Amino acid sequence: MKRAIPLSALAITISIAIAAMVSIARAEDGSVVSSPDFSQCMRASGGITSDMRACLHAEYDRLDRQLNATYRSVMRQLRTKDLRTRLLNSQRAWIWRRDYDCQLKVDNSGFKGGTAADIIYDDCRVEAVRKRIQWLRKVPANPGYLTKV
Repeated sequence: MKRAIPLSALAITISIAIAAMVSIARAEDGSVVSSPDFSQCMRASGGITSDMRACLHAEYDRLDRQLNATYRSVMRQLRTKDLRTRLLNSQRAWIWRRDYDCQLKVDNSGFKGGTAADIIYDDCRVEAVRKRIQWLRKVPANPGYLTKV
C-alpha cells in the first residue's frame, strides 16, 4: 500500500527545491555562478531529496576545486609573508565558521533531524563556498581585507 505524503512535507520539499534553484542564476555582477550541469541536475531531481543532495554535492565539489585554485592564485599574488599568513589564518577560520553557520542554519530551520535538514546544510555550504571565492578574488587588490585577521 502506498503511503500518502502529507501536503506540508510536499510543500516543504518543493520550497527547498525552489530555493536551491533560485541560488543558481545570480551572475550579472560577475559573481560565481552555478554550473549549467547543476541547474539541469536540480530540475531533473524532481524534488527527490537524494537526487537533490547528489546535485548539491557535485556542485560543491566543483566549487571547492575552484576555491582551492583561487586560494593558491591569491597566495602567489600576496607580496609579504605576513599577508600570506593572514590569508592562511583567515581560510582556516572561514572553514570552521562555514560549517558552524551551516549547522546553525539547520538548527534554526525547524527541520533538524529530517531530510530537509540535509538539503539546507548542503545548500548552505555551496553558497558559502561561492561567496568565499568572490571574497578571495578581491583580496589581491584589497590586501587591507587581511589586516583584521
